[in-house]
Amino acid sequence: AMNPRQRRGLMLMLLAGIGAVAVAFVVISYTGNLQAELGETTPVLRLTDDVNPHDEITPDHVEVHEIHTSSTGGSDDFVRSEDELVN
Repeated sequence: AMNPRQRRGLMLMLLAGIGAVAVAFVVISYTGNLQAELGETTPVLRLTDDVNPHDEITPDHVEVHEIHTSSTGGSDDFVRSEDELVN
């Protein structure tokens, strides 16, 4: 038999557990919605060093970086592969 203090402690632990599950569900749901809203990712090249104007950009100056396609705004202004560096 449990005394009233033990019963109250058990009830609080159960409520805390239910609250933790609810918070986890809300966070997972939110991140899923955010991922769906942002859409797919696309590779773009990002400079790793400072490059002076009129200097040739070689594959040594860049790295591939993934961004969400919503960030590009549908623009084709992004360099997506090292093949596009060749004039």
